[in-house]
This record gives sequence, structure tokens and C-alpha cells, in this order.
Amino acid sequence: MNKKKVISIFIGVAAAIAVYFIPMGDIPPLAKKCLSIFVLAAIFWITEAIPLYVTSFVILLLEALLLSTPEIPYKTFVFPFFSPVIILFMGGYILSTALHKYKIDIILAKNILNTFGKKPAWITFGLMAVTAFLSMWMSNTATTAMMITVSLPIIYSLDKDDNFRKLIILSIPVAANLGGMATPIGTPPNAIALETLRNLPGVGAISFLGWMKFGLLVSLILLFIAWIVLLLFFRPKLNSYSFDVKIENKLNNQSKFVIAIALVTILLWLTSFKHKIPDAITALLPLIIFLAFGILNAKDFRSIGWDVLMLLGGGLSLGVAMTKSGLDTWLISKISFEALPDFAALGIISTITIVLSTFMSNTATTNLLMPIVTKIPTIAPLAAAIATALAASCAMVLPISTPPNAIAYGSNELKVKDMVKVGLVIGIIALLVLILFLKFFIKYFV
Repeated sequence: MNKKKVISIFIGVAAAIAVYFIPMGDIPPLAKKCLSIFVLAAIFWITEAIPLYVTSFVILLLEALLLSTPEIPYKTFVFPFFSPVIILFMGGYILSTALHKYKIDIILAKNILNTFGKKPAWITFGLMAVTAFLSMWMSNTATTAMMITVSLPIIYSLDKDDNFRKLIILSIPVAANLGGMATPIGTPPNAIALETLRNLPGVGAISFLGWMKFGLLVSLILLFIAWIVLLLFFRPKLNSYSFDVKIENKLNNQSKFVIAIALVTILLWLTSFKHKIPDAITALLPLIIFLAFGILNAKDFRSIGWDVLMLLGGGLSLGVAMTKSGLDTWLISKISFEALPDFAALGIISTITIVLSTFMSNTATTNLLMPIVTKIPTIAPLAAAIATALAASCAMVLPISTPPNAIAYGSNELKVKDMVKVGLVIGIIALLVLILFLKFFIKYFV
């Protein structure tokens, strides 16, 4: 372990201990212990002193040791690690793994790219459309890695000084980040919001289709705006380009079977309001079928994003701890949102989320903020949860902001300043779109 990580661990532990011993007036004893755990988790997540998912296990251990009482058994903090949202996300990962293993994602991408002509604007549009669509159902990271691979032959055929190279490379992470907003399984912050709302009295769960009613619309609006912004910043050298994109893989019987199960699963998610099967239970369908019939094997199962699932579980568990200990109520009582109109409060929540997500994992940011923002009395919990989840996907200023950004930067086709100027403009516009949507239109969709 390097010196920087050792220092980060020391700072986190010292801060947590200091918080516990600092007088805080009317804070309940259990809430104070939970606040210490919260501070430790925040520092560990921000500094990545230890792997993000390991921090989740630290949270669980400390909750069991410090917060368990006869009224709050330790099992209370364990349950979130296998909550419906974890199962839902597991199903999403299984689908993603199968699509990737049988090259269906690449076949889909290449088929669609062949339809977008020779104009650079439409080629970029095609890349963004494919990336955003895949990110609705697959990991943003996996989608970006695959689409960067598909686009590299195009990029390498261009002149070194052609801005079209940067346009193509940047369009992919931007589309992956924004496309993930559209579905509950598109990105972990969405899943965290769903689980938080499901556990709030008087709010209840949002269905898969219910989320898509607003998530897809916001995603499409921001994708269109981002497309325009990218074209304005990076003007291609030529007005027309010719690329020969060939399909190397053909669909075999296994690939067709994977597509059929994927379509059935998605259809069941979209029609859950009709058949009443919970989305998490539907997510078990591809998991059972693909593993039982040998479409995926044990190695494939081990390779799904368990680290992300455990990170999700730790955040959900911390949210439960904050509620059970009374910490969330105490924190909200100390924040003066009462004097602010809901418009301004939503703006503050979204801004804080974007700023934090710029420098740390958007999943970790959402984990930290969700239990707090949904308890603000002057804002509807639904609006607060959506603002936080969607804003977390709008932070794309730096290479460290999201894994898709890091993958794109790793292509060596970009400078940090390229990402910063595009990320700042898109982030500010996205913030305004989110606030306006949540203020004036959300009531028509949920």
C-alpha cells in the first residue's frame, strides 16, 4: 500500500473518531455513531484509500458493531446487500455479459453505424445513438470500451489534425453517461434512487416503465443538446467522409437465443404495470436461463460487476443506518431549506451532486446524498431522489469523473482541457434542464 493511501486511511479514521467526540448538542447517541461511520465512508470513497466496494464491508462491520440494538438487529444492515435493486442490477449485468460474449453488441453497433451516411454530424449522431441505447441496458463502462474499439479504425483513418477524431472519441463517453439515465439498470445512481423511494413511507416503488417515462425523455433531450455542443466545439475538417464498416460476425443459434431472452426480459420490465411481476423477479429470468443452459458459465458469472453490486449494497445499508439511527432527520433539521423555494433547493441538491461526482464515484456520491436529500421537508422525496440520481450522470468534466471518461482519455486522442470545456458546458445545461423538468413537468410522468 502506498504512502498516500496510508495517509488517507489515517485521516478517515481520525476524522471519524473526532466527529464522535466533538459535542453536537441535541444529536441522538446512535445518530452520532452513524455520523462517524458516514464521515469515514465519505473520506474513504472520496480518496479511494481502499477499494470502493471494500468500504462497503467496512460500513457493514461498523454498523453491526456500533448500531445494533435489540430493536435494530444487525440483520437490518445486511438485508440491503441482497435487496430487490441488487437483484435487478445483477440481471442487468447478466444480460450485458451475454450480449458481449456473443458479440451481439458489436453486431448491433456496426449494423446501425452502416445506416448513418457520410456526413460527420450524422456519423457522430449514429455513434451517440448506438452508445446511448446500449448504455440503457449495459454497463456504461462496458459500452464505452466496446464503442471506442468499434470507432478506433475510423479514427485512425483520419488526419492527425482533424477535429473529427476528438469529436468521435468524446461523443462516446458523453452518450454513455447520458444514455444511462434512461432506465433503472442504466447506471447505479438510478437503482439507488429506486430503492430509497421504495423504502420511504407514502412514496413507494417506481416501476421500470415508470422510470423510463421521465428518464428516457431527459436523456434524449440532453443527448440532442450534447450532440450540438460537441459539433460546435469540434468542427470536422471535411464535410463528408466514407467508411467501410463490415460485419465480421454472424448470428448463430446461441446468439439468437440470447437476443430472444433479452427481448422477453425487456418486454416484461416494460409491461410490469400489467402483469405485476416485480422487476427484480423478472431480472432472475436471464440469470437462470443463461446459466442453466450453458449460455454463460461459472467464469462468466464470477466476472459480472460484483464490486459495483457490493458498492451499491454498502450505500443502501448506510442509508438504512442513517434512517434507523435518526441521523438523516437530525441532519435535515440543521439545514435551512425552509427559506428557499423548491426550485432553488433542487438546484442546490443537483449542483452539490454534480460537483461531488466530478471528483468521486457517482455511485458513492449518490449513496451519501440520497438518504439526506429525500428527507428535506420542503421538497418532494421523488423530485429530490430523481434530481440526485440524474445529476450524478451529468458530471463528466474530468477523466476521473466517470469510467467512460477515463476510457476515452486513455485513447490518447484527448487532452484534459478538451474534456473540461465540453463537460462544463454540458453539465451546466444539464443542470438547468433537470431543474426545469423537475419543477414543471415531473408531475405529468409519475
